[in-house]
Amino acid sequence: MYLKMIIFHVYLLENWKSHYMRKGEASVGHKGQLNREVTQDITTTFFVLLAIFFPSVTGIMTGANMSGDLKDPQKSIPIGTIAATLTTSFIYLSFVVIYGGSINGYVLRDKYGVSLGGKMTAAMLAWPTEWIVLIGSFTSCIGASLQCLCTAPRLLQSIAMDNLIPFLNPFSKVTKNNEPFRALLVTVLIAETAILIGGIDYIAPVVDLFFLLSYCFVNIACALQTLLKAPNWRPRFRFYHWSLAVLGALLNLFIMFSTYWHYAIIALTICGIVYKYIEYKGAKKEWGDGLRGLALSTAQYSLLQIEDSEQKQIDWRPQLLVLVNLEAYQDVQNNKLMHFANQLKKGRGLTIVAAVMNGNILHEKDRKAAELLKASLKEAMKAAKVKGFTEVVISAYIPRNIDTVLQCVGMASLRPNTVVIGWPENWYSNGRNDTEYYNFFEAVCKACSAEKCVLIPKGLLMFPEIGDQISGTIDIWWIIHDGGLLIFISYLLTQHRVWRSCKIRLFAIAHSYDNSAILKEELKKWLYHQCIDAEVEVVEISCVTENNQKAAQSLNNSQFVNQAADLETEVSEIAKPEKNGKVIFANDSYVSDENQENVEDENAEPEWFAYDDVDEKSNTTSSSVEKTLPVQHGKEENSSSSAVDSKLLKSNVRKLKMAVQLNKLMREKSSTCRLLVINLPKPPKSKDGIQKYMEHLQVLTEGFIRVLFVRGSGEELVTACT
Repeated sequence: MYLKMIIFHVYLLENWKSHYMRKGEASVGHKGQLNREVTQDITTTFFVLLAIFFPSVTGIMTGANMSGDLKDPQKSIPIGTIAATLTTSFIYLSFVVIYGGSINGYVLRDKYGVSLGGKMTAAMLAWPTEWIVLIGSFTSCIGASLQCLCTAPRLLQSIAMDNLIPFLNPFSKVTKNNEPFRALLVTVLIAETAILIGGIDYIAPVVDLFFLLSYCFVNIACALQTLLKAPNWRPRFRFYHWSLAVLGALLNLFIMFSTYWHYAIIALTICGIVYKYIEYKGAKKEWGDGLRGLALSTAQYSLLQIEDSEQKQIDWRPQLLVLVNLEAYQDVQNNKLMHFANQLKKGRGLTIVAAVMNGNILHEKDRKAAELLKASLKEAMKAAKVKGFTEVVISAYIPRNIDTVLQCVGMASLRPNTVVIGWPENWYSNGRNDTEYYNFFEAVCKACSAEKCVLIPKGLLMFPEIGDQISGTIDIWWIIHDGGLLIFISYLLTQHRVWRSCKIRLFAIAHSYDNSAILKEELKKWLYHQCIDAEVEVVEISCVTENNQKAAQSLNNSQFVNQAADLETEVSEIAKPEKNGKVIFANDSYVSDENQENVEDENAEPEWFAYDDVDEKSNTTSSSVEKTLPVQHGKEENSSSSAVDSKLLKSNVRKLKMAVQLNKLMREKSSTCRLLVINLPKPPKSKDGIQKYMEHLQVLTEGFIRVLFVRGSGEELVTACT
């Protein structure tokens, strides 16, 4: 008895030390002879042995897998799992101590029993016969295998039925006996492949990765749900804490990389691909997505941090609100609008596509139509590769709800500051009954009143799509020096692949009393500090107002210019060339070189360019555009005739004439440009000025296939590059 105890302690002390050997060694540091000695077939370390041993302790999820058969899973699973873990741990550790104190270390490291004639060491120690251990080991392996063959196909079939991974859908089929035969074939194929490998040392690390990844993601999910304080996450286990879940996830990752780091990288890459595939296919299940919850919480925190804070001028970027028209024939134009919005994506701003639909929100039919419209807008955005959001407002009267969209769309500081509106191409031919005509003007007026930047692409059907490439020039006619918004928008366009081959040319309108040479140098210096490459040319305003008669005849093919020709007598009285080449305009004071106090601010909108037709001193009352709209489509509201103020008439005629002259000059210098970018004049406040305003813009851009009107709010500023 004492001898056995001594032997036990001797073996235990000897085996207590580590004896990690390299491949081909018979003992530590000794290269063995393959024909005479038992040698190691792999190099062993602590983590390699851990990887081999780990599959024997992977039954911790058994209770959760059997939750459907338990009467009270919330009570039974924690107690049963902890009890099972403690019991198996005690048994395993007992065997380690018993074997370590009873068997010679060299025999323990002879894993195939070569020194014992191919017999099992544990079987030779069994009583009364070795067949007890042999039969028990065989039946245990067969039982575990059959259990896997029963549960694994069911699990695969359940995943396929959830439609999480679409290419697994064929395995969701079952036989008439409700057996997942296809999933069973896949399971057998995987198991047979592992058997043909023929070495547990090579299979165990791969099996470990699957278990470790599963446990890692379970721990991450628990920690995320706790940190995000999800209302549907209510763990009952009293000793649970999110830090334990984080620690468990880190331990799993540590074991993965410490055993076979290259396998770990491959496994994590496959998991990432599967996750992105599921995300791409848009799988939606009732249990949600932990990463989506994390994204929502992060977005909420960020929005609260910048709530109602004003955007710094140096950080100004276009946050686009694209207003689309819902007329059936406008589908192509709406698609072009979204392609145009995509071409401004280098501004890294928010994009919202909004529409106001005619209907009643109380009617279910209208609500369903709005949902379908929203889905179609999303598809159009996806086709144009525009990342953003869609909004559809149901209203019985569209113009009254345009301002609602302008005020309510967005959140906190992520509110649109730039409105993109398509030019109504058929406004003149359709006349006053065209609702698009009124809706367009209503949107422009309210966007300007809401202090939003306004972008109006004219000739949308000729604008390129995201797959096109254009070379040439983008010509900017800078009439209002508004801080550089026109240049900034043009620069953003040239950053997109569609316009990347285009060069920017800047034509700055100067007063006749300005020094054009100095102004040109200052603009070049300013553009240099903005890190924007552009050609600069200064055009004096006196050049625009000469040769009125010739300019009018040069555009006599325009339907709007003919009106100016009919009023030639009145126009000649309004703008008369002086001997020195300067011009005196009606209601403008003559500016001499000696009297600079009367010079208007260079950043202000020129009076001849603005189209505010309301005289503050007159008794004319500003009316909303809404009052001019017909009550029913197809009927024109009767307008009361009133005497036209002669002063206002002369001003409108002069502005139309000036538009003719400026158009002639632009056609001379920018006839070959691929895009004309120009300031949008201030819209009139009165209902009487709608048609004249549209005619003014039409004459101003006559002969150009692509035009982009730009009007700033005064808040944006292009600062020096950093």
